[in-house]
Amino acid sequence: MSGIVARLIAAATAVLCLCAAAPAEEKHKAAPPLVFEYQGLLDSDLVCAWESWESTVAEDTSRPAQRRADAYNNRAVWRYFRGRYETALDDLNEAIKLQPKAIYYSNRGVIHRKLAVLATSTKDRQHHWEQAKADYRKALDTAGGELPFAHNNLGWLLVLEANQQRDEEKRYELLKQAKEHLSKAAKAGTDEEPLLPLGHVNLAAASICEDDLKAADKHLKAVAGRVNKAEEPWTEQCSLLNLGELARCQGDWETAARRYQDAYQLGKPDQLPPPSAQLAEAKSTEADRSPWILQRLGAARFLLGWYDKAYRDLTAAAGKFGPETTAGRYAALLAALAKARQEEQKKIQTTREMSRPKRWIDALEAYLAGHLSARSLKGAARDKNPAAERAKKCEMYYYMGEKRLLETGGVMDDEARKLFKEALKAGEAHRLERTMAQYRLTNE
Repeated sequence: MSGIVARLIAAATAVLCLCAAAPAEEKHKAAPPLVFEYQGLLDSDLVCAWESWESTVAEDTSRPAQRRADAYNNRAVWRYFRGRYETALDDLNEAIKLQPKAIYYSNRGVIHRKLAVLATSTKDRQHHWEQAKADYRKALDTAGGELPFAHNNLGWLLVLEANQQRDEEKRYELLKQAKEHLSKAAKAGTDEEPLLPLGHVNLAAASICEDDLKAADKHLKAVAGRVNKAEEPWTEQCSLLNLGELARCQGDWETAARRYQDAYQLGKPDQLPPPSAQLAEAKSTEADRSPWILQRLGAARFLLGWYDKAYRDLTAAAGKFGPETTAGRYAALLAALAKARQEEQKKIQTTREMSRPKRWIDALEAYLAGHLSARSLKGAARDKNPAAERAKKCEMYYYMGEKRLLETGGVMDDEARKLFKEALKAGEAHRLERTMAQYRLTNE
């Protein structure tokens, strides 16, 4: 498996943890639970009620500083659920001023990580990213190195950095550091009941990034049947998703599709329990993991030739992501290709021979699925008709640029910028891909 494919696959399990502090007084009022970020599973009235309660405590200057600090931290958790990240960041700053506890630094790192994902400028993205790492390290320093949540979060950020690193030595070093932190997170608690089983899941993803499928399988098996029942659905879903990725890496598409299907079914709201032990943030800006699972399920079914099911899954994924996102456009493209292959199957039952226009579609599909090199795709774009060749090159460079953005986690690097510029150069003014390339370059 190529390094690029490994980096794309490793993006499947970005898991960050955010914790709420138990208040030292008012024991008749429970602290906000440590919950999974399935916003659809949380009653919005309950979230607003808890935010209001914590506001009352936080802003009451007659209360002890420690209790107010906990209230600011807890209000930040509820505001995080409501997508109010800037105000959540303000709350954590106030909590740290009152009482610089390790858990507050770790939680502030999660908020900075989310703001880095949502940042519209390279400068802001880099600022929040570096601040997230600094906060996780500060949390570990404050806790004497004994804070599994911070180890997990810092480890995952280092994995993401490794995915964007072209220098193999630096990439190896980042992955080594990441696995050290993730191992500490995974070892917390006991073998029978790990404190943070998601640490094993992230270790599996880091191992996939290194093409070490045996180690990935070992880490996933380490949490099988050994997690708290309240946490099991989330952890099991992550594990099933990664088992699907392992099968995908090994070319076993049927097993991959089956694992993805199981993960998707487990993730349906009516099958998940009330929120419990940890808040986990997917790498995407989506709170719901299901579109990512649907995208992988659709891709697996596409490669198996199950085009009707692939079209259904990919269309659903594109709708959940939205047309304004890279992931949404990628899923929509694969859905369109699945539809084209569906229609082709109806017309041609006895042969795989395709006309020239369809061969181009097939080449583009194979490249996006990781089965065709960029060099081969460029060869397929050649056409005796100059206008047709320009159109193909515009499509080619645009989707190559989008694929690069997927690999970098949405960061517009020099390679992606160059590809979008090539799309602009090749495309006619009326072409959608040219317009989208212009948008990418204007709004990086």
